Amino acid sequence: MTADGTLNALLNAYKSKQTDYSVAELAIPGLRHFIYKARAQVQVTLPNFEDPYDQPHARKRLEFTDFI
Repeated sequence: MTADGTLNALLNAYKSKQTDYSVAELAIPGLRHFIYKARAQVQVTLPNFEDPYDQPHARKRLEFTDFI
């Protein structure tokens, strides 16, 4: 990853917050929030919280709140 510059690209994206995305960007009708966990690669992804889950008290409606 270092030799081909991939590691630096990932670090720069993380530092500049280019890794954030919203559910709206995915354009999936009716989708409000999700978590995807790839166990084999030990990776997790989830979009930014949006309405109606953008406030901490509203997140209690989600079953996975303790996961985050």
